[in-house]
Amino acid sequence: MDEIIKTEFNNIDVTKSVSIPGRNGLMICWLNNENDYYLVDDNGGKQAVSDYLILECFSNDFGDLPKAKSVAIISNTDFYKVFTAIDSQSGRASKHNTDIVDTIDSLLESAVVAGASDIHFERNDQVAIIHLRVNGLLNKVKTISAESCDEMMFVSYNILATTKESTWNRNIPQDANILRELPSGSYRFRYAHMPIFGKSGGCYHAVLRIIKAETIQVFDAIDSDKNPLEIMQLTPDEDKDLQAIMQAPHGLLLITGVTGSGKSTTIKNVLEWMYSKKYSGNACFVTVEDPVEYKIQGAIQSSVVRLKDGANAFLPALKSAMRRDPDVLMIGETRDDQTATALTGAIESGHYAVTTVHAGSVTTAIQRLESLGVKRDRLASPGFIAGIITQSLVPLLCEYCKVPHSINDLGHKLFQKSEQGCERCNQTGASGRRPVFEMLVPDLNILQEIASGNPTKVYKCWRDKHNKRGNLNQGYLMKEKIFLLVMQGIVDYQWFINFYGEIEDSMLREMDEKISNQ
Repeated sequence: MDEIIKTEFNNIDVTKSVSIPGRNGLMICWLNNENDYYLVDDNGGKQAVSDYLILECFSNDFGDLPKAKSVAIISNTDFYKVFTAIDSQSGRASKHNTDIVDTIDSLLESAVVAGASDIHFERNDQVAIIHLRVNGLLNKVKTISAESCDEMMFVSYNILATTKESTWNRNIPQDANILRELPSGSYRFRYAHMPIFGKSGGCYHAVLRIIKAETIQVFDAIDSDKNPLEIMQLTPDEDKDLQAIMQAPHGLLLITGVTGSGKSTTIKNVLEWMYSKKYSGNACFVTVEDPVEYKIQGAIQSSVVRLKDGANAFLPALKSAMRRDPDVLMIGETRDDQTATALTGAIESGHYAVTTVHAGSVTTAIQRLESLGVKRDRLASPGFIAGIITQSLVPLLCEYCKVPHSINDLGHKLFQKSEQGCERCNQTGASGRRPVFEMLVPDLNILQEIASGNPTKVYKCWRDKHNKRGNLNQGYLMKEKIFLLVMQGIVDYQWFINFYGEIEDSMLREMDEKISNQ
């Protein structure tokens, strides 16, 4: 630093000054006649050598600050004047924070009422754009100042978050969980942000995933009449395949799909069916999740925060779970070779395990496991894979305002959403989403092709299954199943074309036959 200077109380702008947490006698002060922050020390400048270190720590807690060019030394009397003034400022800051919390809650409530699954904040150099993801599509709702966005994220992370890492810092990726009691109910918001490119260096993208917080309760009795699988809207053949997967005595149920495709909901429904129907409540279900999203009936659930230093927090939690005598083990996501190795050990020791990976189809999920270090001979071993499910959430047309599509040469009346929408769908043209599934239950033919290490043959062997039964069973692609919904007038034809491309003649003929046989 350039110099150590002396200053007096009247040279300090106390409205911008703050004390450094845990550093008695040290403050960051803004001088009235300068444009830089200074470190003020009440002890004769003896801690001046710590200037850069302290500012670095402060920056980690509160965001960017320029390095101090010099250290200002003030008398003890003036020091306490500054400290008292900062205390007074903090009282006003508390009121300001309360106002920000009200603003945040208002935004969260409006997102919940709109049926949003996520809230996006794209903070650029001057402004921040807020989007809501409703029925799978991002919709811009408002633009606010960059400073307002920073305040909202700062308060959300530092004040509202229940689990987090240190304090908010826009310059590094961070995650947190926020619990809020809103007028429409209790909700958990999964927070994540990442710095992005911008001229100022303070830009970031933050997302709040909206999760309905279920009441934590003790299930004293099993509801034998309840079928948790009904919400999945399975076809008869899909239900038959899923039953075969769940009734396996041991093995791996692998659920795949992109972020926001409903994997956690499917896991909840599957585990609750197994607990109530397969085991009649007489079983130990243990989960290791990052974090717990839904309360699962009968399950002993644990949240594990993945560490940023590269250490595998899942590994000790998974080992503990295996030592606690589980009948069924659920791992929220398998994303590294250590977790995959531990998972393999659990399956080979006779456990039934459920986990997720990011993969685009049931056959590429097998390659994904192999890339995580699961040996091919294990994957091809009978009983190792109980089944694989890939899923997607598809937006449904509003039945009250959908309009016919101009295309009429496919032999069916196709529909698209109304641009204006209606009151029933909040002017969106859509009415919720439904899951669509691909399923794979491995037989000896598929296992032989897995052992051969030829993904193309695995795919062909799976595709051949769709000719062997009459309904939408194994072997049907996600694209084909969604197109059937298009032909039934449930899904927007134009949306399908945008996401899946043109329709092949063979697909059209086959789906037409399916409709005719219904």
